[in-house]
Amino acid sequence: MNCDMPLYEPTIPYRYVAPLVGILREQDPAGLGAILEAAGLTGADSSPADSSLPMARFDKLLALASALLGRSDLGFEMGRRITIESHSPLGQALQRCTTLEEILLLMERYYHLVTPTFAVRYVPGRNHCEWRIRVAAPMSHETLDMCLEMHAVSIHVDITRMFGADAVFDIYLSSPAPPHKARFDRLPYTRFHFGAESLPEVRCVFPTELVRRRLPPARTPLPPGESAVTARSPSRLQTAERYGEWVELMLREAQTVQPSVAQLAALLNMSPRTLARRLTAEGINFRELSTRIRHRRACEMLSDSGMPLHQIAYQLGYSDTTAFIRAFHRDGGVAPAQYRAAR
Repeated sequence: MNCDMPLYEPTIPYRYVAPLVGILREQDPAGLGAILEAAGLTGADSSPADSSLPMARFDKLLALASALLGRSDLGFEMGRRITIESHSPLGQALQRCTTLEEILLLMERYYHLVTPTFAVRYVPGRNHCEWRIRVAAPMSHETLDMCLEMHAVSIHVDITRMFGADAVFDIYLSSPAPPHKARFDRLPYTRFHFGAESLPEVRCVFPTELVRRRLPPARTPLPPGESAVTARSPSRLQTAERYGEWVELMLREAQTVQPSVAQLAALLNMSPRTLARRLTAEGINFRELSTRIRHRRACEMLSDSGMPLHQIAYQLGYSDTTAFIRAFHRDGGVAPAQYRAAR
């Protein structure tokens, strides 16, 4: 029996903020204190690894760091510095697993101890197995793209360390190809595909033989009688009481599809009726929210690009251009071409 996938209040463990602080310290040590203070993180440089920061502060820190350093590849660089050993308190338990499949199953069960802002699912198959990482808390578009890159590169680093030249597999990201895509192209063995998913996620496709191949023994045994999963618990996670912000993010980031309440509920392993009831309790009508966000996205595309109408219709999940024009006129009172011409 499936259980609901919990959503958590948007926080991020400091152990995943530390790599960003490290990058800042290396490139601009004199400005580190000022940028931490500007992001409201005074003293965070020495925060315990299992403490948590509000996602809003992490958003601001990422934006400030990206602007200060003039870099678009901070997510990539952070991913290079995050490995299985980073995932305290799961790190030691993961190193005791005998196959990649055991690692993925353990992480699926305890991923909320890794980070509450994403959820994972392992999908086994006869020839290929999938590892899906999906967003489980609201965040800005820029932070989402950086976090997806961070996950993708971190997975590449771990799998390459495990299997070397045999680590040939595919990673599909929903985000578009970044300005620094050449850095991904230079990573060995792993094939990266951008703009490949309709909803925000990272999807890894492994050969089943690789997933079930036996790994070398762990080099770091646990102390006798100690459980790596429970030995050092992180700060207590607060389950989200509001689902509207997550639903809004999923609607905003969807590509080539307009998610239905049933599709989003399926991502949470809950019934559409349950999700609709929780949204109603927050004063949200899903149909109205979906229509409003879709129209707003259409307005942004019409205003900010020369994209043809048929491509906009496709990106927004309409069946054809005529359906898009009719819906835009209904929701905005003017035809898309008139709206674009007025701007």
